[in-house]
Amino acid sequence: GAVQAQSTLSGSSADSQVSYSLTANHASGSGGGASNGGSVNAAYRGRYAELTGSAGAGTGYSQMSFGLRGAVVAHGGGITLSQPISDTIGLVQADGAEGARLLNATGVRVDRQGYAVVPYLMPYSLNTIELDPKGLPMDVELKVSSLQVAPRAGAVTLLKFDTITGRAALIHAKRLDGSSLPFGARVLDEGGEEVGVVGQASRIFVRGLNEHGRLTVVWDSELSASCVIP
Repeated sequence: GAVQAQSTLSGSSADSQVSYSLTANHASGSGGGASNGGSVNAAYRGRYAELTGSAGAGTGYSQMSFGLRGAVVAHGGGITLSQPISDTIGLVQADGAEGARLLNATGVRVDRQGYAVVPYLMPYSLNTIELDPKGLPMDVELKVSSLQVAPRAGAVTLLKFDTITGRAALIHAKRLDGSSLPFGARVLDEGGEEVGVVGQASRIFVRGLNEHGRLTVVWDSELSASCVIP
């Protein structure tokens, strides 16, 4: 003689950073009057902490709650805020790579000091840690985007991603006679480091430039065929 009904809707964002659930219920015919109720729950996994919240109401009651969980990791480079951590974690160092997303931990990004915390690692197993360069400033390049580590239980492992920092530029340069530079020619800075190659239509994309200086374009192994771009 009693009727009870409940409906629930739940889901998450594409990157799993936000999750939620909505519930509605109805009961009637059990000797008392009909009652209705509902609740909503949500969680957000942010860069520095995990936020949770819930609210509910029904016949004769209401409730609301909020939660905040996180961690603070102190190290030689300063202090880094983190999501809740396990007993085995990693500390990512990527100088200048503010905003780079950590693919192994939802919502975690490199902070302005160049650090991020991997909140959990599997001890005595090979863990692959990956950084997504999408969103990096154009003047910063990751030399590698993936590292592997097999930590001991309880370890805090430093994961250093080497970066190249400097001005980036797209240069359209031709030889004095108006002809294009050889496709694939190497472009060297004043220290002899390769900073780019010549692409199609004599265009060059280079990264790691100083404010002033010159570039040398070389197109044979003996360095005899070259030109200079200020």
